[in-house]
Amino acid sequence: MNDDTLYYTLSTIPQVLAAFMAIAIAFLFFRIAQIKDFLIGDGITSYDRIKLNEPGHSELGDKYNDRLRDAISRKNIDEIDEILRMLKDKEIEQGYNLINRPNGLQYNYDSRFVPTKNFMSRVLKWTICLLILSTISILASLISLGAFDQIKKCGTLELFLWSNVILFTFCLIGFVIVIAIGLFYKLPYEKRRVDKTSP
Repeated sequence: MNDDTLYYTLSTIPQVLAAFMAIAIAFLFFRIAQIKDFLIGDGITSYDRIKLNEPGHSELGDKYNDRLRDAISRKNIDEIDEILRMLKDKEIEQGYNLINRPNGLQYNYDSRFVPTKNFMSRVLKWTICLLILSTISILASLISLGAFDQIKKCGTLELFLWSNVILFTFCLIGFVIVIAIGLFYKLPYEKRRVDKTSP
């Protein structure tokens, strides 16, 4: 492999990864904001039902009602999760299940809220991991370009290049997968539920 090819490859890696990082970050902010809206919406719905004293929503008392209201105002997903889980547990204590209350708090929490929250967490962790690896790959390429002649003299330039190309390829495939999952994976809130109890 000649010097021009090595130099071109090392200079291309940072440009391509930087572009994919920008696209992934922009997409991530959009998708995470959308997911948070779904989760906070569940908190708002439950709070409204508490105010209307609907069955299963009025058993926690004013202290937890206020906590739910404050969590919604702060957009605190974890605290909304805690209150919704408590409401679900109260519903179970009252003897309800998915058969006699198919659209109740257990369904909303276990089949919608929790899977959506877990999906958001996985996408965030995977994207952060890819951003860190991409940053390492970009820095390695820039360092290699800056010390091109010195690394070449050591005879390790091609080994360094191929290691970086493998990392670059992994990051690129990872970004494509994350963006594709974000675009095409339908959350429980986005799926049309078929009511199995209807004729």
